Amino acid sequence: MPTSGGKSLCYQIPAIALGGNAVVISPLIALMNNQVEFLKSRGVRAVTVNANSNKQELDNLENQWINGDIDILYLSPEKVLTLKFLSILSKKNASLFAIDEAHCVSQWGHDFRPEYLGLHELKSRWPNIPMIALTATATPATRKEIVQKLGLRSPQIYISSIKRENIRYQIVERSVPNKQLLEFINNNHKNEPGIVYCLTRMKCERIATYLKKNGINAQAYHAGLEAEERKSIEEEFMHSNSLVVVATVAFGMGIDKPDVRFVAHIEMPRSVEHYLQETGRAGRDGKPATAWLAYGLSDVIQHYKFIYASFAPIEQKERMMQKLFSMLGVCETKLDISEQLMSYFGETKGQMPTPSKKESSHLVDCTRYAQMLMSTIFWLEHNHKQRFGCGYIISILLGKLNDGRILQNGHEKLSTFGIGKDLSEIQWSRIMRNLLIYEYVIFDIEGYCTLALTKKSKPLLKGEVGLHIPNLYSK
Repeated sequence: MPTSGGKSLCYQIPAIALGGNAVVISPLIALMNNQVEFLKSRGVRAVTVNANSNKQELDNLENQWINGDIDILYLSPEKVLTLKFLSILSKKNASLFAIDEAHCVSQWGHDFRPEYLGLHELKSRWPNIPMIALTATATPATRKEIVQKLGLRSPQIYISSIKRENIRYQIVERSVPNKQLLEFINNNHKNEPGIVYCLTRMKCERIATYLKKNGINAQAYHAGLEAEERKSIEEEFMHSNSLVVVATVAFGMGIDKPDVRFVAHIEMPRSVEHYLQETGRAGRDGKPATAWLAYGLSDVIQHYKFIYASFAPIEQKERMMQKLFSMLGVCETKLDISEQLMSYFGETKGQMPTPSKKESSHLVDCTRYAQMLMSTIFWLEHNHKQRFGCGYIISILLGKLNDGRILQNGHEKLSTFGIGKDLSEIQWSRIMRNLLIYEYVIFDIEGYCTLALTKKSKPLLKGEVGLHIPNLYSK
């Protein structure tokens, strides 16, 4: 079900219809707090527990639960599995268990959280209590794993289309990001509320400052701000008709603002799931909205570094890389973005949308250039026992001598040095991105962002297959 599609109602209505005593599991504290406040304002007896709750408050909650004075109890996955709450739930059975953000249980999901794996305990202890699992972002593989990991028995699975008719998707290649973003806002959403997502706190501050200097009502929002300042920005955003919040990706998870007119990404999200979830915060009121994204090769490298700096097992890192390149594929293929999203999440039975005649006419045969690039990687690795990153390989092809390492390493003597001067650095980056997408070239597994060839590269090097990419010569 798409973001803003009414997932909360899918457990709130049954909870009330069943007479209360329903338990909702969510990883998002801000969202739980907001939903509790909203439900209370509608006369629903909703309660949540936070880390600061004292013994007296927990004892009162226990009495309320046993007496049937709670309609919906919101808990984090860590909290519900404590001995205290398992004891409370054993004294009076819940009418319903609702697992929100259920993709968190799946290692194939985009936001795997180990604490979700323990939730099968609820089904083991209370097998006859109904359980509902909800998510806006689950591929067929993720859905299968949710069923398995939660211990659901022959569940009914309901899938609604993720397509958002009111959202216009726009993806552009990043060149001058600040200027591109400003032009997008001024030309499409001047004096309208929106969210701009950045990967780092520093980038948030820089972009917000730039927008303010150019007449945009903008505020930076990230974890480095004091809690009171974050809360103040959240409240201003909720009531403003023009504020643009420049934020890291956590912003928006607990905020239900229906009139967000645009969501912009100044860098590529790390997965299609994240892209869908974050862009889904636009246009919840059903009115026209825009999802705008500027991307580049450096995004892939930055995400790659984040992935391999994490403490995730190697198998999980490989899955994260697969998702990263799927997102890059959405950016590069130039096909209808909404159709690509539907295909990714299994709505079109795994069939990727095919290019139209107009799109096909823009495909350029880049086989010869791909061979130049891969030959450079091959010679460096096999003849010189060296590996280098994307920028260095492209510098060799362009014959650049301003990179001191090239002269120092003697790589100006390579046969491919300067062989690619008929293309620009931007065009070589396009070719590089496509070689990564189709797994002709990969990053090393040690996390240094150096390049290596794969088994798939041999047929392309020999000319047995070709590489065709869209809009190589576009500006």
